[in-house]
Amino acid sequence: FLMGRVINTNSPGKRRSYAMRTIAEMLRRLGQKQGDVDVEAKDMLATIFYCLKEIDEGVIESIEAWEKRGYWKKADKFQLEWMWTGDMAKRIHKLLLAENWDALPDVM
Repeated sequence: FLMGRVINTNSPGKRRSYAMRTIAEMLRRLGQKQGDVDVEAKDMLATIFYCLKEIDEGVIESIEAWEKRGYWKKADKFQLEWMWTGDMAKRIHKLLLAENWDALPDVM
């Protein structure tokens, strides 16, 4: 019984693109909201948080793969380019936990 090579079609790049599109849609919808932060807005912020975490984890996965192949400069450049996702996820997470909605415009 022979088995072919298993190909993972759910690459970090595809997951990153999907998460970025989701974040863009959530930001668009948040921008249309008027007044106080309601349950729907909180859910959108939570979705943005989880998407940013997904991107950050995918970046780490890509960096590890490139470092195994010896692409140090490419890995460093990529890490610097996407470092903001982890930082932004932490800021949104703090905002969600503290429910400090007045700080929302500054965070975004």
